[in-house]
Amino acid sequence: MKRSATVLLTCLAVLSFALTACTSGAWVASGMLASPSSSSVTPSITSVARGVERVVAETGQSSPLASSASAASANATCPVTLPNGSIPPYNNPDPDSYGNGTLWTSFWPYNVVLMGPHNVEGDGSLSMKWSWTRGPGIVGKLVVQGRRLDQIAPPLRAEITPSYGDRGFQPTSLIFPTDGCWEVTGGVGSAKLTFVTLVLKS
Repeated sequence: MKRSATVLLTCLAVLSFALTACTSGAWVASGMLASPSSSSVTPSITSVARGVERVVAETGQSSPLASSASAASANATCPVTLPNGSIPPYNNPDPDSYGNGTLWTSFWPYNVVLMGPHNVEGDGSLSMKWSWTRGPGIVGKLVVQGRRLDQIAPPLRAEITPSYGDRGFQPTSLIFPTDGCWEVTGGVGSAKLTFVTLVLKS
């Protein structure tokens, strides 16, 4: 139920994010939204709206998170990376999976990370659990780096759980010094995976 509620709030935030982009002329570069002349605009917004409707129906919750919606509107130009359907070998299908054949990760819904009070560290930074998977033949320590794209901020930090070894699945915690639009890169040797995520404080 907690994850369903998170999905709901994320959908609402992204819907506000998309609608604001349409009315203000700011377009998401990742393809969620295109230029005003593109026929993909309406279907993209419609698909988000249907997601909201589905989660509301499943959870019975319909209250928008005003602060997150407002924050999403303020970050309407963040080129969020969307899942690409790629999954690690032998893994179950995951609609939030993103990978390139060497490394994989799994996004939070719509790749928008809603940070609640329990995610706030002592120094004010924002921490969220994040999973990664090394592909076949990829062996070594995972290194994660990140930078904020929309404003100047200290670099992202990552806590890597060492007990999982140097192959396959790797849980981490990503620590964002601030909310905003972040580019994140995970790497094991020459294998790299980069994406952009939107971090919001709820």
